[in-house]
Amino acid sequence: MSALTTALTAAADTLEASADELTRLDALQGDGDLGRTAGLIAVAVRQACADFPDDAVALLRGCGAKIAATAPSSSGTLVASGFLAAAKALSENGEDPLVVGLRAAILGIQHRGKATPGDRTMLDALAPALTRLDADPRDRQGAAAAVEMGIEATRTMTAKFGRARFLAMNAPGEPDPGAVMVGRALASGLRVA
Repeated sequence: MSALTTALTAAADTLEASADELTRLDALQGDGDLGRTAGLIAVAVRQACADFPDDAVALLRGCGAKIAATAPSSSGTLVASGFLAAAKALSENGEDPLVVGLRAAILGIQHRGKATPGDRTMLDALAPALTRLDADPRDRQGAAAAVEMGIEATRTMTAKFGRARFLAMNAPGEPDPGAVMVGRALASGLRVA
């Protein structure tokens, strides 16, 4: 099993374990389906890991394609876009695969969703990890800690996209559900990589 497969399996475990909390957070700020979406993403990731355990590009592409097919919500579409962008970037670039993949995933999500860091979205959990890894690509633990700080920072941000921009008053002081979903999954993968 490759390090990427191990990391993605840990991320899938975290998504499944977080489903109830994600549903609760999303019911306050969205349509309440994020826990289900997280579970569907976890299943898709596990299937891709089984199909492509030793080929990073094929694995990331497989994750993106399977998520797009099985988790067609807005969050699922954004996560799928991130995986597909990461696969494309890895196939074209020989630098550190985690940094290249994460940077491309962030850009793919931004392109699809039009948000930027600071808009109280999943990007606010991902961007701090990239900043940390740009400084030291080996500091996976520091990047995981940066993810957690990014999630916490969303508690005081103003939502600018999705239902949360209209429903944020229902969840004062709560973190952004999308940031929690992708952030915790990324952090768990970083901790085992």
